[in-house]
Amino acid sequence: MLLRSGGWGTTGRAAPERGSREVGGDAHPLKDLAPQGADGGEMNDIRGRTTARLAGAGDELKARGPLQVSAQRLSDGVYRQLIDDIRTGELGPGDAVRDRDIAERLGVSRTPVREAILHLERSGLLDVWPGRQTRVRRLGDDESERLRQYFGEVCALHIRFGLEYAQAEQADFSAVDEAAVELAHALKAEWRQRFVALMDAVAAGEDVARGRLLADQLPLMSIVLRSLPEPVGGWTDLSERLSISVQQRRGAEAAALVRALFGLE
Repeated sequence: MLLRSGGWGTTGRAAPERGSREVGGDAHPLKDLAPQGADGGEMNDIRGRTTARLAGAGDELKARGPLQVSAQRLSDGVYRQLIDDIRTGELGPGDAVRDRDIAERLGVSRTPVREAILHLERSGLLDVWPGRQTRVRRLGDDESERLRQYFGEVCALHIRFGLEYAQAEQADFSAVDEAAVELAHALKAEWRQRFVALMDAVAAGEDVARGRLLADQLPLMSIVLRSLPEPVGGWTDLSERLSISVQQRRGAEAAALVRALFGLE
C-alpha cells in the first residue's frame, strides 16, 4: 500500500473519525444520526442503540441459515426422490433413467442428478453404461434367488432384534405396530410396498446403528420383492400372524414368520 503525505490509504482520504464506520466507500460518522445539537450523553446513547440494531441484524441473518442450497444437498434430495420412485414402483427394473428428464421434472441442473445417479449405481440400484444409457437394475434369476434368501434372513433378524430392543428399552414402536396392521390388511398388489414400509418403521425405531444398516438396504430389497413368489400359507395369513406377533412383542415368532414370507421356512 502506497502512502501519500497528508493522506490515508491509497486514495488520500482522511482516516475516518473514531466512532465512524465505512459503508460503500464513504465515511458515516454515527454523530450524523443524532439530532442537531446533541450532547455527549445523547451521542453515547445513539451509538449504543445503533450497535444493538447492527448486532440484531447479524443474528437474524445467521438464524435464516445459508441463502443457497449447496450442490451436495441438491444431490441428496435427488437421490432420495429416485429412491422413493424405485421403492414405490414408479421406476421398475429395466426402466431408463435419463438425467435430463429428471432434472426437468425436479427443477434442478443435471449436475446433482448425475451425482445422485453415481450414488445409486454404487448402491447396486442402477446399471450405468457411460455415454449410452442408465437403467434400473434388472436382477438375473440366480442373483434374485440369492438376494431373496439374504433379505429374508436380514429382515428376520431386524424384526427380532427390534422387538427385543423395544421391550428392553421401552422404546416407542407404535409406528411399527401400525405398519404391521397395514401389512395384514394389504391387497396383494400393494403387499410389497407395505412390507418395505414395515421394515422402514423397524429401521427408524431400533438401535441407530442397526437401523441405518437396514434402511440403506431397503431400496434394493424393494427390487428383490418384485419377483418374490407367494409363500406356502399365503401372504395374507402369514402377514396377519406377523402383525399379531409384532404387537405382542414376540420377537422369535415374528422372525420365523418373516422367514416364511420369504420362503425360507
